Amino acid sequence: MTAPLDDVYSLAAGTEVVPLRSGGALVRSDVASLQLEGASTRLFLERVLPLLDGQRSFDAVAAALPDVAPADLRGHLDALVAARVLRRSPRGLAPPAPVTPFLALLEAWGLPAPAARDALSKLRVVVLGLEAHGAHAAAQLADCGVGEVVLVDPFPCEPGNVALMPGVTPEAVGTPRQQVMARLLSGRGGRVTTPDVPLTREGVDALVRGASLALACFDRGLSAVHHWLNRASLAHAVPALYAELSSHTARVGPLVVPGSTACFMCYRMRGLACMDDFEPEMAWEEHLDRQRQPRLHARATLPPLAAQVGGVLAQEALKLLLGLRPTTLASHVLDLDALKPLPSLHPVLEKPDCPVCSKKAPGPPSLQGGRA
Repeated sequence: MTAPLDDVYSLAAGTEVVPLRSGGALVRSDVASLQLEGASTRLFLERVLPLLDGQRSFDAVAAALPDVAPADLRGHLDALVAARVLRRSPRGLAPPAPVTPFLALLEAWGLPAPAARDALSKLRVVVLGLEAHGAHAAAQLADCGVGEVVLVDPFPCEPGNVALMPGVTPEAVGTPRQQVMARLLSGRGGRVTTPDVPLTREGVDALVRGASLALACFDRGLSAVHHWLNRASLAHAVPALYAELSSHTARVGPLVVPGSTACFMCYRMRGLACMDDFEPEMAWEEHLDRQRQPRLHARATLPPLAAQVGGVLAQEALKLLLGLRPTTLASHVLDLDALKPLPSLHPVLEKPDCPVCSKKAPGPPSLQGGRA
């Protein structure tokens, strides 16, 4: 399809042009590299490239080069667009600054910025738990332009949270964490909401209904929320991704895709069955279930791990929802240990007798066929 004459051309984000001694030129970025050779290289460097400022329309560029046939010029420019070293966009279109690097990467992967903005704007991600990694994930998703990030954590910010949450100062202590993060993220990307919904089984069910994805990030002192989310996720065919911190270690996953993977209960049942001594482990689980109070701020925790896990959650969420790459954490958990050089990935197998997912619900329509 021929591009409109008022389209504008510019170097793709992060692209540099380096003249070579041979008379050619290297056009390179972190995602693409192209070497120009031949008699037309000098023409491109000296006369064409200065005109590709993202402001002049193709018609204006062609008019400034009367000795070059417009059809030939268009063909060469579009070939450079296909090589991912130039970008072409409607005149006057400028992406919002916070998402520009991400949109540039998506364009390099073949998803044009307008389509990417449209896809991102339709996403609704619910983040349950903002005491550490959940806050980091929410911030990154907002910065990437997710249409709505729903913040769920009505508990007051504690002094220990200041080091675990991004951008939080001591003045936030005493304010509900969801309000703290909503203020910090206001104006960054899409909408940030804090629904007035009770943190109960029924409340979690209402929050998840209609979402694109839910992230479970509460501390194990409120582990009941993970089980409420698991049931709501399966009931409404909404993918859910779980994560928790413990001292200098973290576990990210599993990603539960209803109808396609093991569920969170499968994961917990198999985990408990593998324990050396079942009785004390089960007693510990029941003790945590009765607390109904997240207390990561009172536990020994490595703050940089919160940012690392938040980043993994955000990137896996975007991979899943935009169909960018295979989802690493579907039916898997990623173990991170700050004292070890490499993470480890473990499969999570379905439990045929799982009381929650043994009768599978169909997967979400947007994910059937393996692509968002």
